[in-house]
Amino acid sequence: MSASTICNRISVFKAFSSWIGKEGMVMQPESYVQDKNSVKRSYVPTEPKTWSSQGVSISEKIEAVRKECNRSANALELQHLFGLRTKESCLLKPHSADKGHYLLIEHGAKGGRMRTVPIETDAQRALIEQLKTSIHTGESLVPREKTYYQFNKHYYYVLSKHNISRKDGITAHGLRHEHLNKLYSDVTGHKSTVEGGNLHNENQTLDSHGRQLVSERAGHSREQIASAYLGGKS
Repeated sequence: MSASTICNRISVFKAFSSWIGKEGMVMQPESYVQDKNSVKRSYVPTEPKTWSSQGVSISEKIEAVRKECNRSANALELQHLFGLRTKESCLLKPHSADKGHYLLIEHGAKGGRMRTVPIETDAQRALIEQLKTSIHTGESLVPREKTYYQFNKHYYYVLSKHNISRKDGITAHGLRHEHLNKLYSDVTGHKSTVEGGNLHNENQTLDSHGRQLVSERAGHSREQIASAYLGGKS
């Protein structure tokens, strides 16, 4: 397991132990392994996680998925064009989320933190209109006969068939990286650190501005979170 997976699972046990009044029963991850580095999570990538950096045609890959599952392809497009998380894209209800100039992201938002994402391009508007014609009012991308967890399992099964997985070098989350790195580049006129840029050393104010916007678009409030997508300040 990755360090992130191990830490997340131990966090579940820590929460449970507190519920039953036995806080401290579950210790820190480092207490259970011989190599402490094996459970140290790094939030700052040293290599880009975008599909384009791997030479993958985003449009061709998504269309290949669409031939097998239109809803899965739509979820990928939402992640690419709006920078949504997988759960946010699957649970998006296009009719109610469309507020004209922006999308209201509420269902599936991490920590229950609602946010807005601007609708700025023709491609974004076209996708939302297409979703509104193919999905009934009040429904999300999850088919009415499935639960979210059933659809989520199907979604990742379809993606794996098209070589979209960690072992294949690209993940659905990589489309969120794609969107946020493009946002940084559009705002600052420079590449992010992880894509070879060096704006922090040239113009810290502009770099900070770009990182704050990326953090907010991603659904976070702290500028530091942007480093998980853009790389560190070096």
